[in-house]
Amino acid sequence: MTDDMRAALTERHTLIEARATALAEEAVSTSAPWFRRLGQPPTHPKTRERWMRAVRTVAAYRDRYGIDTHTGLGPSPTTDAQRLDQTRAKAAIWRGESISREGSEVGTQRVTVSAETPTIR
Repeated sequence: MTDDMRAALTERHTLIEARATALAEEAVSTSAPWFRRLGQPPTHPKTRERWMRAVRTVAAYRDRYGIDTHTGLGPSPTTDAQRLDQTRAKAAIWRGESISREGSEVGTQRVTVSAETPTIR
């Protein structure tokens, strides 16, 4: 691959990531109906960044296929490429839900102390 081609691909990658980030941040700040299924944004910075990656994936899918419905992934895919992308977006929704639940449980663990070894629940 030529240096020009590599630079062009790197630039395109950067622009796509920036757009997906902007769309995801807008969805979170406006409480867009489609993103709610991914759960509440975690407060812990590292957990929130993992969650935002999932939101970005869904935002990128919606942007690529022009989905503007209130549901996360819109109508059924019409091509094999879209079906594959939708599968990735569905996985991102599941990850987001899981990360959100995980983030809401941080700081809510109880320590039980007895004569035996302390346990965390």
